[in-house]
Amino acid sequence: MQDFGRALGFVRTTVAPSFTTVASSAPLLKDFTVHVLDLAAGTPTNSARAELLEILREGDTEDTKILGSVLLIEERDEAKRQPVYAGRYVMGPQFQFVGDDIHVSPLVMFQMKFDSKLHKFKHRYDAAIENHRIEDVTSDHILNHVIESFSYYRMHANSDTKPW
Repeated sequence: MQDFGRALGFVRTTVAPSFTTVASSAPLLKDFTVHVLDLAAGTPTNSARAELLEILREGDTEDTKILGSVLLIEERDEAKRQPVYAGRYVMGPQFQFVGDDIHVSPLVMFQMKFDSKLHKFKHRYDAAIENHRIEDVTSDHILNHVIESFSYYRMHANSDTKPW
């Protein structure tokens, strides 16, 4: 049986406060709107946001789930949010339940212009740790990953060139 309570406690004490820190960044808010969405609160009324969360959760299994808070950063300029998924960066914690251990990885998703498709990237908070236990992940891990992955988004999402 999965210990969702422990995973959600980690979200409450570490993930959500980290995402709230990002959402209060004055430089980021000049060009973007930032939302911290609680998956337990239900479906957002904005259809693009709701669809993005549904797509982010595709692949959830009994042992691997997206839970808790999801960070959504959207371009303020409506033209940059066309077609429907463009101009949106989404990040959420993906939990893997293995016996008594709970591992977590950041899952990032955004549309790339070169092929007009959504791309979902499963990353690591620390490249040297394949299965990062929730007890070992800090707010610094999360904030550093947001900076790195959002920088990648900024460099490549609107490019006509394939980045790899």
